[in-house]
Amino acid sequence: MELTGGRTHTTWVQHPYGEPANPLSDEALEEKVRRLCEPVVGGSATTELIDAVRAFADLGFLTAADRAVRAGALVG
Repeated sequence: MELTGGRTHTTWVQHPYGEPANPLSDEALEEKVRRLCEPVVGGSATTELIDAVRAFADLGFLTAADRAVRAGALVG
């Protein structure tokens, strides 16, 4: 980061938050998904998407996830 006076500060993080060695909690991940998806597809579609992903036991969850996103894409 460069400060207004021209000085810079740097830091190195070996395992940033969200990496496999330092994963997000389920709650933090859901919050991130909601923050990013709700403005685009709406709250209802975001909830359906989260529910579909949580319920998956195999790749069959992709049909429900796709349906939720496509339905929300029509929100204006």
